[in-house]
Amino acid sequence: SQNIALVDSLVNRERVDGANDIFTRECPVVGTTLGKQFRHKLDHLEKVALGVLNTVRDSDPPFDFHYDVRQRGTLCETDICEARDRCLFIQNIFDGVVVSCETESE
Repeated sequence: SQNIALVDSLVNRERVDGANDIFTRECPVVGTTLGKQFRHKLDHLEKVALGVLNTVRDSDPPFDFHYDVRQRGTLCETDICEARDRCLFIQNIFDGVVVSCETESE
């Protein structure tokens, strides 16, 4: 995924400590960090992935989709390795949806 490639590129260039420093450095113009913005992006991707997965599985009760409900201050905002792990978790959800959809159409 592009998210994993972005994290890997930063870690390869800066090593983990340097990447974490960049990830947690606050931008004086925007007033936030790259890590917080990355977590926000992952929040949205995860909500969509879980919503699609539950729709494919025809869950009962239906998935309660609150798009703007997120947890702030999580470890993936300050630890780039945790952010990468969360990317993998979300990618695995999407991979499960693809497998389910392919199985259903056969």
